[in-house]
Amino acid sequence: MKRKFLIVGLLLAAWSGCSDDSFKEYPSEENVDDNIPVPVQLSLGRASYSASTKGLTGAVDEREEGNEVWKNAKVYVYAFLKDRAGKSFEETMSGDNVGGVSSVSASCLIDGSLDASNPLAGGGKEADVLPAERELAWSDRSETTKTLYYPAAQEPYAFYAYYIDTLAYNQEMGLRVNRTQDSIEIENIKIEGTQDLMHAVASEATDEQLGALTDPDELEMVRETAFSAYSARRGVQPEMSFRHLLARLQFEIYPGAKEADDVVVKAIRVESMTRCKFTVVHVDPAKMGLNWERGSREFLQLKGDNGTPLTDHVAEVKEDGTEVGGYKSNPFVAGADPFSVEAVRVGESMLVAPDESYRISVLFDQTGQATDGSDIEMPGIETAVAELKLDSGTAFEAGRQYKIRVVIYGVQKIGVSATVEPWEDGGTVDVTEDDFEEGTTNN
Repeated sequence: MKRKFLIVGLLLAAWSGCSDDSFKEYPSEENVDDNIPVPVQLSLGRASYSASTKGLTGAVDEREEGNEVWKNAKVYVYAFLKDRAGKSFEETMSGDNVGGVSSVSASCLIDGSLDASNPLAGGGKEADVLPAERELAWSDRSETTKTLYYPAAQEPYAFYAYYIDTLAYNQEMGLRVNRTQDSIEIENIKIEGTQDLMHAVASEATDEQLGALTDPDELEMVRETAFSAYSARRGVQPEMSFRHLLARLQFEIYPGAKEADDVVVKAIRVESMTRCKFTVVHVDPAKMGLNWERGSREFLQLKGDNGTPLTDHVAEVKEDGTEVGGYKSNPFVAGADPFSVEAVRVGESMLVAPDESYRISVLFDQTGQATDGSDIEMPGIETAVAELKLDSGTAFEAGRQYKIRVVIYGVQKIGVSATVEPWEDGGTVDVTEDDFEEGTTNN
């Protein structure tokens, strides 16, 4: 990780540290100058860096690889003293911590309260992801966006970060930050199947970060003071490893009968909980994450590229040049297992609330020719809703990706199977067309 900010610190005037009676001041190593200011520098953890994020209406494209998965992403950061005795998360960053060094350890070191352009009042401080460097840099949004320094005292801070995709800029949604004695919550979140929600906490130094320290006493000192000016001067800064809080569904179609050659998939919908409260900071780490409203279930629509309808995709071009919108499976092969035919990926991914099961429906048209040579056109045929469960009896989990394999047999008949894939590995489950009720016409 680059140390470009440390160079800036070296050019500043030296300052004198002052002792804090509530926390032990450790002596520094001979080759480390503890009188030099040191800025807060955040890195993107390896788990985050390898994670493909999803945000069709935002800047993160799941099909990009390597550095590009984080290109243009915005995250939001808080930092509070680890010792919470008598302190509240309602406290905000002091102006003394912006662009200078304080000799006092403020309860709140980092938040976005002083940033006039912050999209969420009381939210975390906005940072840009620098994917090539695996670092976070404060977004240049206001006069108060300057380098932030650790205070002179060596009391350690815990760092929190969250990613809410484009939701931060959706003013009509009415997002609200609620700060209390014990927590910080983002209320009124509503997902649409295209937004990614992620969370990261850095409260302890990782073994990898501590690996460069060979002196046992110094190692223990840095472990106890992570994260502070003391640990930062010894190369130990917060590493933000984001974890996904939603389950990701991907859809593929396969032919199960000759009639499938004339079927065009127009839409796929999945019922999911859609409203939640996001606890991004809490005295009890187990209480951080998403709290869903069980009664907020509604059908979410699978989107195509860049959030477009599936019908914007060209499934077929007729002899007269007319384009048929939607998706078609590859041609049926008599006697072959449907999954031996190359899959056709339908749309982008859908991000849904973790749950025990989902209801799924497929809308498709069937066109072709009858035995007398006349055209058959049955538009808007929608399968009845079926329940999708895992055979293992486990729930669909956050951070896991499930490949939903849809087998097309013809009008009103489909089969569904779900395969769990990384983000994290899992098992498989098959749901046959018998699980679907009779199809109904969608007018």
